[in-house]
This record gives sequence, structure tokens and C-alpha cells, in this order.
Amino acid sequence: MNAKSQGLARRLLLLLALVLPIGLVAPVPGAVGGVAAAEAYCFPETKQCLSGAFRDYWQSHGALEILGLPISQPFVDNRGLIVQFYERAIMEWHPENGPDYQVLLTRLGAERLGSRPEGAVPPQQPCLPPSCALLTQTQHTLRDTFLTYWQRYGGLPVFGFPLTEAFMEISPTNGQPYLVQYFERNRFELHPEYAGSRYEVLLGLLGAEQLKTQPALLDRPVAQVPEAARVVGLPQRILIPAIGVDAVVEQVGVDATNAMDTPKNPRNTGWYSPGPRPGQRGNAAIDGHVDYAGLGPVVFWRLSSMTPGMEIVIVADDGARWRFIVQSVETFGLTEFPGHRVFGPSDETNLSLISCIGNFDPVTASYDKRIIAFARWDGVIPQVGR
Repeated sequence: MNAKSQGLARRLLLLLALVLPIGLVAPVPGAVGGVAAAEAYCFPETKQCLSGAFRDYWQSHGALEILGLPISQPFVDNRGLIVQFYERAIMEWHPENGPDYQVLLTRLGAERLGSRPEGAVPPQQPCLPPSCALLTQTQHTLRDTFLTYWQRYGGLPVFGFPLTEAFMEISPTNGQPYLVQYFERNRFELHPEYAGSRYEVLLGLLGAEQLKTQPALLDRPVAQVPEAARVVGLPQRILIPAIGVDAVVEQVGVDATNAMDTPKNPRNTGWYSPGPRPGQRGNAAIDGHVDYAGLGPVVFWRLSSMTPGMEIVIVADDGARWRFIVQSVETFGLTEFPGHRVFGPSDETNLSLISCIGNFDPVTASYDKRIIAFARWDGVIPQVGR
């Protein structure tokens, strides 16, 4: 459940808290640590699986809604590249590229458009910002709903530049006419029956259309998809702009009770160093005090006000900035602490922020609940110093 504001009662309890430091107890399962190995992620609908760098890319670039289900095995194509077909895309593995560009999407929109005359039709109406943007690279415009969708769900890396203006076309999927626009890597379709919802714009099933013309590709041997290059430095600072956090990250382990220890400086945060570094595959964890004797509110005082979609940035010792997006904010009683979700193995790249909430007991100098912000890496491998 989402954490709620603690209100006036919590602030009154803080007056009692100022006489003693506040403990932060996060029990750690016995067999924890290291980085979990990647596992295949399979879909019974298509009997195909995701693995390695393709799985990372799929999870961080729109997953089912943007890329669709995998519809082929990964295999080596005629160019010698490892590729895999999805309903709306084809992924390509390019080990020669830097980390941000080792997985690329085939220019399916360009291939499907080919030399059709719509590509040569210039804009017919003036382009007036902010509801219109002219992309000078192709001299085509993005307008209204298509512009909003392009900006919100992937932009250049996922969709590429526009190759046409919007025009009416009969869908090869269901035979109905739709307003469409072709991009380097896909085709946008406007569905007025879903007006006002996130499905008002749908993507063409270009991967499925392409595979339908080459069914023999499904007989090729399965290729192993490598892991994307990912060198992760030690966390040094944590930035949470939405709640005003800019704090040092200390390294912590476990205390005498086998609970996750807390930072020595109450204004800092503590990274659980026996586990993965933020940015490595697995569940990384960072804790911090909500308030502290003699200081009052400290680093995670406003953790309860976080909501899904907020950004967390971890700055590593090499200058790289790893970005995580909050998925949920939940509270737990002390006996309900989700140790497996926080410290257990995972083949995703997650980060949990942990602090105290609830009622304060002046005798034990502790709160009766824990609040956790569960976040997931945005999938972009940062460059050192960026």
C-alpha cells in the first residue's frame, strides 16, 4: 500500500524522539549477497523467451506496449548479427558499439515504407509550437497526439525520425482505415475509438508483418544473447529532486542482530555493501533515518511523500549517474518486512530505499513500521562522468 502522510500526531511523537537516536532495523535474510545471474523470461503466448541484453532493453524501453511479445528465437541473420523479432520491432545486437547503443532496433518503418510516394510529400500546414515540431533531419513534422506520444514513449532511440506526414492508410492487420505516420523504426496509428486514453495511438505490428514474409527464419538455430556491458562504480551520493535529497552514501553491512546497519552520520544514507551496487543486476538497498535525536528531520524525512514515477539518481565514484524510477511506495510492520524483495536475488536491476514510519516508542527509541520505495533502473547505461 502507498505510504500516507504522518500528520500532526507524528510530529508530536518527534518531540519525544529528540531525546534518543532512532534505530532503523531492516532484517537481512541469511543467504544474501552478490549479483543474481540473468534468467530467460518466457511467454507461453508465443513460446519464445527474452534473455541477456535483449531482456534488459525490452524491460526498459516500453516492454509489451511498445515492443510487443517476442515472436522468434534470437538467431544470427545474414549480416552476422544476433537479432530477435518482436510484434512491433526487431532487436539487433551490436557489440562494436558503446554501452548505450549495443542494442538497436531495425529501421522497420523505413523498410516497410520503402519508396512509397508518401515519403516525398512535404508538410501541408504551418508548424506552430508547442503542438507541432519540425524535424529538420527529414523535413517532416510531428503534430498533436503523435507528437505527444513520440516524446513520451521513446523519441529518437525507439521510434527514430518521422519519414512522412500523417496520412490515411488501410491497416494490414484488420483492414480498417487509420490516420498513420511512418517513422524510421515504426508506424503510428491513431485510434479514435480510444480517444483520451493511452491507447489512442497504437504502434504497427511491423515485426510481425516482416516475419510473416520470412517464415523460414523460425527454423534457424537459437543464438545466445550476450549481457550488455555494464561497469558499475561504488555509490557516492543519492539525489532525489522531488523530495530535496542530496546526500552522501556510506557503505553499511549488518549489525549484531543480523539487521541492515544504519549510516554513522544521520544526515547520510547507507548502502548495503554485501549486496549489488545500484546499477548492477539484482536488488540494491539504501537506508536512511527519518529523524534523529538533537537534529529533528533528516535525510529520508519526506520519503513517505514519494510516488510512482519519481526519479532517483545514484552518483558513482566514477562520475556515472544511474537513474532509477520509483515503482511503488509501501509500508510494512516490523514482522512483515519483505526481506526477499529488498535483499533477495533478482535478474532485474532494482533499488529499495528504506526508512521508518508509524508510531514512535520512546522506550525502544524506534518506530513500529518501515517504509520502502521500490525503484527500477531506467535501462540507460551512463557514461563515466556524465
